[in-house]
Amino acid sequence: TVYAERLALPVVAGGCVFVGATCRVRSPRWGLALLCAWLLIAVSLGRVRAAEWHDEGTLYASALRAAPGSARSHYGLARWEHEKGQLDRALAGYERALGILPRYTDALLNQGAALLSSGRPRAALVSYERALDLHPRHPRALFGAAAIHEALGDPAAAEPLYEALVGVSPGHAEARLGLQRVRRR
Repeated sequence: TVYAERLALPVVAGGCVFVGATCRVRSPRWGLALLCAWLLIAVSLGRVRAAEWHDEGTLYASALRAAPGSARSHYGLARWEHEKGQLDRALAGYERALGILPRYTDALLNQGAALLSSGRPRAALVSYERALDLHPRHPRALFGAAAIHEALGDPAAAEPLYEALVGVSPGHAEARLGLQRVRRR
């Protein structure tokens, strides 16, 4: 709803101008009054929303106030917090998004990345493997799981994942290098 409202503002403003111009032809004073009233409403709403939505964090926080059960809004706020380095808050947001929509692949992948950044590779591996359960050929999930298995010293588990990734994305240079490394062990 937040996105629809943001997109609707220019349409509403244009409609106001059209209605005001149409009414102005029939009754100049009423048309001008209607046009001014509609434009005042549109500008006021635009100013309020511009202040509320000055960055992604405030945009998603606003969306969560309007729709607290939105997995996308929880995910969006978590991703923004993740980018800002607030890993604990990001992880909590990803968990809330996944609590609402357990099959949210992007939330699983970003949860895995946040867990990895916070020094929890085994927990990150669980997130990547859950994403692979949903989408067995997902490149980010394949690479994340393969790289973690390799880093944890399990080349036998990493090799088939790297092979699958090279099959999905033949030009994936890091997957090819990873595959070479695990085959040498």
